[in-house]
Amino acid sequence: MASSGELRAIWPCCGLIFALILPLASGLGQQQTATPEIDRSPGSTAVATPVRTPSPESVTQAFGAIPEDLAGLWLMVTQAQVAPNKVRNNFQFYRIQHVENRWTFQRLEKPKHIESLAPLIAAQAESTPFWPTERQLKKLRADREQLVTLPAYPESATFQVVHLRSKEEIPSQPPPPPAAAGAKLAIEFLERTESSTSLSAVSFYVKKMEKDRMEGDIHALTLVAGMGVVPIITPGKFVMYRIE
Repeated sequence: MASSGELRAIWPCCGLIFALILPLASGLGQQQTATPEIDRSPGSTAVATPVRTPSPESVTQAFGAIPEDLAGLWLMVTQAQVAPNKVRNNFQFYRIQHVENRWTFQRLEKPKHIESLAPLIAAQAESTPFWPTERQLKKLRADREQLVTLPAYPESATFQVVHLRSKEEIPSQPPPPPAAAGAKLAIEFLERTESSTSLSAVSFYVKKMEKDRMEGDIHALTLVAGMGVVPIITPGKFVMYRIE
């Protein structure tokens, strides 16, 4: 059984070779597939109180020419494929900024008091795929003034590292996972968690990219200490909707 100390020894490597660990996991995923959470709620993983100003400790790194249109307030809706006919729906809000050649990627506090979010919150308990309708999105955007003031978690409280990659900067070796095929942009998270026995890394491969909407495939890797260090792969789908 791998100890927490052994797993912590892997942690710095994940930060340094993040571009390698996710593609490599595509091969490991053929050995074992399970159903971890691909998105972690700020309420359960953040180690700091939300703040309304960006953290000076940016952990986002950009590779290649990242479209300026990426900056803004986005709603990300995700579906983790946890079984052949079962998904786990989730959603998050992200504030992406680009100031003086520095990108920042902050997760916002997940509100429950905004009425237009009710369909998204309800969908988290359903196992069938959910995407918001145009009518639901219209209601959501009507609440923009409330959404733009949501508290933001400092990057360093949420992520170990965030990588933004243009399609030319997605590593070809080791071979990337199937989810990367045809990607125009990659967003890679190495999550910060309170657990000393697991690591969680997620890649979002953008296949369709418009000014106010992006969609693509998810490749999530969790490393768990048990009988050795066990890699767990979860595929999925996502759509990002611009709020501001």
